[in-house]
Amino acid sequence: MSPAALCCPPTKEGSWLAANAWWEAHQREIDAASAPADGGLGERIRGAIEAEQGEPFANPGEFWTAMADVVGSNRTMPGIDVAILGADRLRDLRERTKALLEPATDRPDRTVGYWIEQSLDQLRASVAVGTMSAGRLDGYLRDVRAFRDWIGSAAGIESITAATVDGFFASLSQRLVAGSAAATLQNQLMTGKQFVGW
Repeated sequence: MSPAALCCPPTKEGSWLAANAWWEAHQREIDAASAPADGGLGERIRGAIEAEQGEPFANPGEFWTAMADVVGSNRTMPGIDVAILGADRLRDLRERTKALLEPATDRPDRTVGYWIEQSLDQLRASVAVGTMSAGRLDGYLRDVRAFRDWIGSAAGIESITAATVDGFFASLSQRLVAGSAAATLQNQLMTGKQFVGW
């Protein structure tokens, strides 16, 4: 860089001092640009990591090293969820998740009982147009009600998983040991699985 560009006298001493001052100013700009912006995502994450380690970072390099460690690990860190999402968005996501996982008693259209009735309405329509016999519908009613009574009519449909089907099978197996007819229990299992697939 020339002495003219540094606005200094064209001497070795004058240009050396001006060049050092110029470099220090630009180094501060570079450090500021690589550090997380105040109030931004990087600053929130920085605050969460500093809070966990109990001391502030000495320089931006320490922050980025710690950030790489957090991203590369499977550990959870208190406050990182709030730092990334913000408190309002995190609260909204938690409320939505809770609504999905809670029993659906206040939403009848999300219950097992509601959807069993919906499937029965379709089967009744099949009986009405002659594509299904009334006797077959009665058998389905009996068998699907066994599943409904076991899981609970008010259970949310979200609660039906592979583990639910396994639990229903275990319950039917206990009834078989207790002396219930194997064919009846087999029909109930098949109907419960058919409803889950519906």
